[in-house]
Amino acid sequence: MQQVMSKYLDLVYEFHPKIVGDNNAMSKIDQDYESLIQNPEFRFEKYPADEKSDFIKFKGTVNHIIGLGLQVDLFNGMLFLSGNTFPHRQRLSALGFRWFPKAFLWYYPLASWKKTQEITSRINSEKKEEVVS
Repeated sequence: MQQVMSKYLDLVYEFHPKIVGDNNAMSKIDQDYESLIQNPEFRFEKYPADEKSDFIKFKGTVNHIIGLGLQVDLFNGMLFLSGNTFPHRQRLSALGFRWFPKAFLWYYPLASWKKTQEITSRINSEKKEEVVS
């Protein structure tokens, strides 16, 4: 799913009407994304419900932020926003983004990132238990 979301983001930057003004191409891209969600061959059942929910909400989230003039990156289960975000902070917060002051950027943790953090946390706690034993 991460690869599809990444490709969608690339296509949005290439064709979105708020950036280059191509309504027809963006409409087709959105239709293809929606048809993928509905396609039984995509096999959503093999993914947890929270990852499916992220995938479905991703298109809307990207379309809310794409015209703000911010840098948008998808990396390792996180959607990052950088640039002049200050005027948009209330909107970003309402969309579920979180401010990361040390890096001066906003992030949106997707379910796959949360899962990675849980696994890392579990491994670290097991290592601590081994040291104590």
